[in-house]
Amino acid sequence: MLADLQVDRWMRLCLILLLWPCVLWGAPSKEQKFLAMVPGGVVTLDAIVDLGYRYSDQVQILKAELETKEVPYIKASQATDGQLSASLTHLSDKNELANPQGFQIESRQQLDFSWSRSFESGTQLSTSLLSTRQDLIFSQPFPLDDYESQVTLSVKQSLWRNSLGQTFKDQLAAAKFHEKAVEFQYSASLGEWFQGLQEIYHQAWMAQNSVRFAKERIQTQKRLLKITKLLFNRGTAEKADVLNIEQNLLQVEQAYRQAQKSLSDIWRKLVILLKLPDEFLNVDPEKIPLEESSFESQIKALCSNTGLEKARSDYHPDVATLLERIKSQELKVKTSADQFDPDLYVQAAIGGNSVDNDLGTTYVDSLSFKDPNYSVVVGIDVTLGQSAAKAEMLESKKNLKVSRMQLASKRSEIKIDWTNTCQEVKRLQADRSSYRRMLKMNRERKKLEEERFTLGKVDVQTVILSANDVIISQESLARTEASLIGAIWKLKKMHGDVPKYIAAAVKNSKIR
Repeated sequence: MLADLQVDRWMRLCLILLLWPCVLWGAPSKEQKFLAMVPGGVVTLDAIVDLGYRYSDQVQILKAELETKEVPYIKASQATDGQLSASLTHLSDKNELANPQGFQIESRQQLDFSWSRSFESGTQLSTSLLSTRQDLIFSQPFPLDDYESQVTLSVKQSLWRNSLGQTFKDQLAAAKFHEKAVEFQYSASLGEWFQGLQEIYHQAWMAQNSVRFAKERIQTQKRLLKITKLLFNRGTAEKADVLNIEQNLLQVEQAYRQAQKSLSDIWRKLVILLKLPDEFLNVDPEKIPLEESSFESQIKALCSNTGLEKARSDYHPDVATLLERIKSQELKVKTSADQFDPDLYVQAAIGGNSVDNDLGTTYVDSLSFKDPNYSVVVGIDVTLGQSAAKAEMLESKKNLKVSRMQLASKRSEIKIDWTNTCQEVKRLQADRSSYRRMLKMNRERKKLEEERFTLGKVDVQTVILSANDVIISQESLARTEASLIGAIWKLKKMHGDVPKYIAAAVKNSKIR
């Protein structure tokens, strides 16, 4: 009986041991759920950009604005829209005859169709069909029913103001240049959005490092506290040394909590900006691996003389925007000047009619121009005063002049910004090398000071200072690396590389 009881207990214990991993790892953590979305389980800048481009409110606003880029072209194209009109008229007249020998129209039904359209060549084509049925009453009372149909086809060609449609073509071309300017402006705005996003990403990377450095400080202080208490028990350290390290440990733990808060704040900001599920707001960002960007090999090309010329050319989205805007405004000045010209035109028309007591016969005869009439007109229209044209011309010239000055100003601004940024890159590279050497030396010094402290050769404050110097070097190095990456991205943005980078990140995305 006792043996059976022991076997039963062993079976229960084995069952618990088998099921315990399922209890622990059966449901994935929030961190695991998030990392399952990104390739390789590492949150790269590519992944953040891909999510932001697809879901960020700012990008959706930019996309909505881009959708209206064709509005000026559509408005300019309305001049070639066809116009169709139709009307039906009924007339009934019971008045007494004024002339005993005459007649009056007792009733009339009239159907009128017309269509017209202008073409890019400056040609206007129009046609009309008029069908009439009327009852005539004469002084001698006998009624007469008649049907009449009339067809007219005319062509009008502008020979001066819109000669062969040149003004209209210029208006369409100006609208196309405006469309390109909007596209480049979209690229520029997208670059500004990306610059802010990559700064937040690298802030998160720095905050993760700060948390890691704070953990290292806590471990160091705990190790020092353990050694100091041991020395105190041996009588080779004083109570003040123990209190000093305990106080410093409290300060380090407080700094660790502050670093955690900063990292969590940045993480929540990313989650909300990228429209991730709310459950990821409570993810522990310390468990989310972040990857530092690196473009070391591109610095030389970015900061060369060729790099400057590229930044000041139409590779820069702002410069490209202004260049396309200037092209559009130059054509607007030209089309405004065209409005001062008279409109010399030639118009030719052919018509035909038919009168019969059968409606179908009138249609056939009139459409076949059985009884035709012809006309040719040469005319000229002159607008006196030209107030509207003068106002439009002044506005167009002002806009063109402003855009040209903005282009010159932008190129000067880019040269200054490019020069300062390249100098900043060189300084940051030198600082990074210095901080790397300082970190190596401070780590060696910290190790030696701890050994000397164990031997009682230095006081505890010296060891604390050496540990703090290591953390300061680590934080300075991380901050310098993040600043260097930001400066490089600033140069790449001047070269118009950001939209291409975003497109590649979205195209090659493996986010599930």
